[in-house]
Amino acid sequence: MNRQLINLAGVLTVLAILVAGVVAIALPMYGTAQSTDAQTTTVENANDVYEQQIAQLDRAGETISAVDSDLTELRREIAATPQLDDVQQLVSDAARTVDVQVKSVTIGDPVPWAERTTITEGDSASAPADPSAEGAGAEGVEEATPEATDSGADGTPDDTASAPATSAGDPESPQQQVLVTIVIDLTASYTDTGDSGGSGPLDGNALAERAGRMAAFVDALGRGPRLLFPVKISTDDKELTVTALTFFQTEAP
Repeated sequence: MNRQLINLAGVLTVLAILVAGVVAIALPMYGTAQSTDAQTTTVENANDVYEQQIAQLDRAGETISAVDSDLTELRREIAATPQLDDVQQLVSDAARTVDVQVKSVTIGDPVPWAERTTITEGDSASAPADPSAEGAGAEGVEEATPEATDSGADGTPDDTASAPATSAGDPESPQQQVLVTIVIDLTASYTDTGDSGGSGPLDGNALAERAGRMAAFVDALGRGPRLLFPVKISTDDKELTVTALTFFQTEAP
């Protein structure tokens, strides 16, 4: 009897030790292992995301030279100094391309850049192209009334042009804009000198040819490299007047 009690006590003691071991050691270790597995899964998922981002950056890095080239081209469009010789050259090249004569290039004073918030009457981004009208020119084209005084074929600045409607700019802004008024004689070729003497009535074909030259000249102004943005275009029976904006930024933003 005593021997059976001793055996039973021994068995109970062993069971108690096993239970205590499971509770005190095995269960915490199991919980730690589960937590470690969860953290490992989270890290693996994060690594997958990072690898995808690295792959995207690698692909973007392959185009960095093209981006740099585009950026250089954009910097050529907006000058870093308030020099306008390249604008004069751009107008001359456009006139030579279309074979029309530059009567004057009037350049205003630099003013702070301001976003245009309204469209004024007569604003246009392309030359008129309706050859159906007779006499003075295409239907819907207003009379040329440049507010700037002609400065001569040499393009000497006169600084009397008026700016289009814009919102108020920051006077301290390094971003500046300049109004440029270009007057073109459509009846004279690029190499002609002196006054062309006017022109007689134009038939439909002549009107279409003249409208095409207007559009070609405005398109040529947009070929750069300097950015010249037309904001108003008007014409009469022999002259095309283009009012445009050019820009420069004197310091990095």
